[in-house]
Amino acid sequence: MAFICTVTGCSGGATAPSTTTIVVTSVTETKVETSTTVATSTIVVAPLPTSRTNTSAASADGRGFTTGYARCDSGDVAVAILITTAHDGGSRVVICRSGVVLYYRGERSGRGITIGEVFNTPHDQYVATTSDNYAYVVQSGGLTISRDNVVIAEEPAVMWVQRN
Repeated sequence: MAFICTVTGCSGGATAPSTTTIVVTSVTETKVETSTTVATSTIVVAPLPTSRTNTSAASADGRGFTTGYARCDSGDVAVAILITTAHDGGSRVVICRSGVVLYYRGERSGRGITIGEVFNTPHDQYVATTSDNYAYVVQSGGLTISRDNVVIAEEPAVMWVQRN
């Protein structure tokens, strides 16, 4: 099951095929639309804030993004995929499942990070923690990064896909 959410809210649930393709398209300085193919229909979500100036396109499949670092290892599956917007371009994040273990893969400005300890909360949040007291909270509304329980970055969601 995949759930599609944007900054304006979530669609209902939809049964996804064994592979799901997610494509972010039509990125300009004034308008962004995200579309994803679920089964045989295309869902187009609301335009993004006009402050978004990233002109790159991104596509994803059942393992995360098809290019870059935010991709699950071979044999693992993406349970959540997130694209955020921020003043410097935003982040691409994937929460991966390997058996019963969840891990975080994210990238921003071409740099990648993997965090091996991810917890799924009852509120559909994924919390990844590091040994140096950073916490990355991934949810339909976006990405929140904190250190020592102090929020240091909040990035609103541009696109969110969650598979149960």
